[in-house]
Amino acid sequence: SNNNGKAFIADNKFGLQIIDVNNIDSPSILSHYSNLSSAKSIVSSKDDSKAFIADGTGGLRILDISNLNSLLPLGTYNTSGTATDLVLSNDESVAFVADGSAGLKIVDITDINSPTLLGTYNTSGSAVDIVLSKDETKAFVADGSKGFKIIDISDSSSPSLINSFNTNGYYVNVVLTENEKRAF
Repeated sequence: SNNNGKAFIADNKFGLQIIDVNNIDSPSILSHYSNLSSAKSIVSSKDDSKAFIADGTGGLRILDISNLNSLLPLGTYNTSGTATDLVLSNDESVAFVADGSAGLKIVDITDINSPTLLGTYNTSGSAVDIVLSKDETKAFVADGSKGFKIIDISDSSSPSLINSFNTNGYYVNVVLTENEKRAF
């Protein structure tokens, strides 16, 4: 969350859990939404009124969380893979979804009730984590057994590979340094 004493938890088969963490010695559940496939990752809007969920085989799910007593579904985009992570553009108009074996999905979320696909880049592995460059022209993707991909997203309708790196490991997470010169 963007604070306000709330933590948003992707709880896999149990859905979205919203936890009050104002008193760290005694956290408590404020609300939950369980009508999801398999919540893998959650991003809240800047004003904490919407939750964007990478919902496994359920794709991209968007919930109205402005009233914690009544969480409501807003929109869904059924991705063709298994949505495991997502990042929003700074203006919250585009969702970048790591979609497992279906690669990177770029989804227009300006109409929150009816998200639409802008572009796709099919990675050669299983896209499981994503980070954007500060200028939002590059996506850094952990691609499972196929390594780490750097994808040009400056034209969201036609993303393209800039470079890739692979070792014998299985890539599940990407972190960029503040100056974006190193990835971990």
